[in-house]
Amino acid sequence: SGDWDYLDVCRMAILDPEVFAGFRRNPSYTTILEHVSEELGREYLRLLSPTGRAIKNMTEASKNDSIGNPVTINLDSGLTISPSTLRYLKVADDLERLFGSLDGADVVEIGVGYGGQCRILDSLFKIKSYTLVDLKPVLGLAGQFLDNFPLRCTVRYLTMNELSPQPYDLALSNYAYTELSREVQEVYFVKALEQSRSGYITYNEICPPEFQSLSSDELCQRLRASRLPEVPLTHPKNCVIVFGSDQVRPDLVAMGANQ
Repeated sequence: SGDWDYLDVCRMAILDPEVFAGFRRNPSYTTILEHVSEELGREYLRLLSPTGRAIKNMTEASKNDSIGNPVTINLDSGLTISPSTLRYLKVADDLERLFGSLDGADVVEIGVGYGGQCRILDSLFKIKSYTLVDLKPVLGLAGQFLDNFPLRCTVRYLTMNELSPQPYDLALSNYAYTELSREVQEVYFVKALEQSRSGYITYNEICPPEFQSLSSDELCQRLRASRLPEVPLTHPKNCVIVFGSDQVRPDLVAMGANQ
């Protein structure tokens, strides 16, 4: 498996139960996902709102880590949880702070990893539908992961070209939308972003120049969005682009930095 890339791991994990059992530690996979450090994980935990759903449902969230053999840490509470799951909880916490409850919401996520964020949000909120959009092998792996859990929402797995333009209550993308070429970004813009009532995009700038990806300025302008700092900051140019929240107040812009 030395020459595998990320998509190879996804394909092999779908076919081979042994690969699936340990996919969250596979080196070809962890260069792309599952590389949140223990230090960052503990920082995400520290930033969780003391009254939010995320912190109250950590035991439920940690069930994510029963699949794929992730690296985990032991918390003072006695709970064992992976730093990646803590990151998904931090995003869920941000969403609740910004948009309130997601009960009844139609959510679309662009770039879905193995479905970890979907499973966390489904466990915290009574989401109506969750549309996962990614490449076929990634969707296959996410489906296999999520099939281990009784989800309450209706899940749809779609590729970019299968997605039809429609309004969602929330469009979500963590470090994925901003890693695409402008050409592909424009498709998602029309099909998902511009029609959504609200959105949360973790923006990173790691694309090669020839991708001509949308800048954070362009995205903010076109979505009438606000730019919030990524807390904790994981890369110098990162930020979080948020639109459709009535709650982007100055005190929220710190997103937990005041705690």
